[in-house]
Amino acid sequence: MREGGGGVRGWRGYSRTMTVVTLRPVRDGDAESMFRLESDEVGADMIAMLPRAPGDRIAFDQHWNRTRKDITVINRIIDCDGAFAGYAVSFLVDGQRQVGYWVERSMWGQGIASSALRLLLEELDDRPLWARVASDNVGSRRVLERAGFEVVGVERVLAPRRSGEVSGLVFRLG
Repeated sequence: MREGGGGVRGWRGYSRTMTVVTLRPVRDGDAESMFRLESDEVGADMIAMLPRAPGDRIAFDQHWNRTRKDITVINRIIDCDGAFAGYAVSFLVDGQRQVGYWVERSMWGQGIASSALRLLLEELDDRPLWARVASDNVGSRRVLERAGFEVVGVERVLAPRRSGEVSGLVFRLG
């Protein structure tokens, strides 16, 4: 895995609309933008497996503080033409390196998530990589498939946002 720090700053991608998408390390001042993003109920419903309620500041702050200290978590801010657009993240679950992303809803459908995921994958040496999405999250499924991920399983997963379980797709790359 490449080192974090400022070395990520020069990594660039382009969305379908030819906007410049870059990743950079998370900074302390990003907490408010991240909280606002994760407070969007429509976005949280698409993710479905978010373990805290949108707008729950206490749960967000606890998660933020824990992940900022966890050296196995790689969290990058997605910058689109100089503006906060979301985040791309990689973390370990049961020894498997997972990837994920969340883009501001106003920017959905512009190729930003695809560009950000490609940039994150360039940064990660680990293979295989894993991702999980709710089976009805067609946009995220397309992002993963464009990046070379393949569906390798279907599972029932707890979806607090949907008050129960949903069908989830398990993706693998490499």
